[in-house]
Amino acid sequence: MDREISPLKRPKADPAPKARLSVDEASGSNEHVWQRPQGPTVPLTLDEDHEKPAVTGSLGSIYDSFFDGSDKLLELFFTLTGLLAEPNGVNPALDALLSYLKREMGVKRAMVCLVHQASSKIFVHRSVGLTKQEQERGIYSFGEGVTGQVVKNGRPIVVVRIGDEPLFLNRTGSLNGSDLDHSFVCVPIVRAGKVLGSVSCQGYFLDQDHLNSHVEALTVIANLLASPVELYLIENIDKVLWERRAQSLVTELSQMRQKYCPSNLVGSSQAMQEVYYLIRKVASKKTTVLLLGESGVGKEMVANALHYDGLKAM
Repeated sequence: MDREISPLKRPKADPAPKARLSVDEASGSNEHVWQRPQGPTVPLTLDEDHEKPAVTGSLGSIYDSFFDGSDKLLELFFTLTGLLAEPNGVNPALDALLSYLKREMGVKRAMVCLVHQASSKIFVHRSVGLTKQEQERGIYSFGEGVTGQVVKNGRPIVVVRIGDEPLFLNRTGSLNGSDLDHSFVCVPIVRAGKVLGSVSCQGYFLDQDHLNSHVEALTVIANLLASPVELYLIENIDKVLWERRAQSLVTELSQMRQKYCPSNLVGSSQAMQEVYYLIRKVASKKTTVLLLGESGVGKEMVANALHYDGLKAM
């Protein structure tokens, strides 16, 4: 998966150089370069099997230890797979992930957002570091803000400094002055090319290696969560939506039956009694009925009675 790593900084009057992460646009490659003021650049590329980034230079040692020697990370994967194997284990697994991000990876806030396909909205489903009110405010449209862009394009985004990012909306209202120097990492949850949500975190990162390790770790975790999250959406979010639609149709059909049932037809003569008998006889049959009569005698009402009384019988 291609990574989109961009500082997206606002222009400032102060020309003093700052560290930023950018894409090498001149070569058109997927190589990402960490740029330090008055210092060398260190290229990062993904190796062919995409298991982890190949980091050149002395910064690679911390990164290698994160992926190859972290017992705590392996313990997290063991915990997640165990919880995801349990009935209704998705939410406990998400809570365990968020707790790990805050406790072991030192992030200040983290959240898992899910996509509500019917309304095309993205909402904060689980979080750490947010109050209930802040979480409820976390609703985004596709393409809106950093989270909306990640869900729309299906690619991770890294904001090196939140205070320099115009796309960072602070929709939850949780940021304060000290948070402006933090970074923000957001990666998509993708299943078979369909974006189901995102995992994101906010915190202070020591250097490029530290920041990039969070991107890759969250990407691996998001891939692990993809299938269970898809099933969760089908069984909970989408199922509730379809149940509401089905109930609405049942209510509407019931109203139509009451309106057009034979008992609502006016008339008690022998001729009308024969009409009622024929309606009851034909309504339950899968057959074509031809109604003949002059204009205004009630052919449409009889047709509706046949139709809705037939559906009731079915």
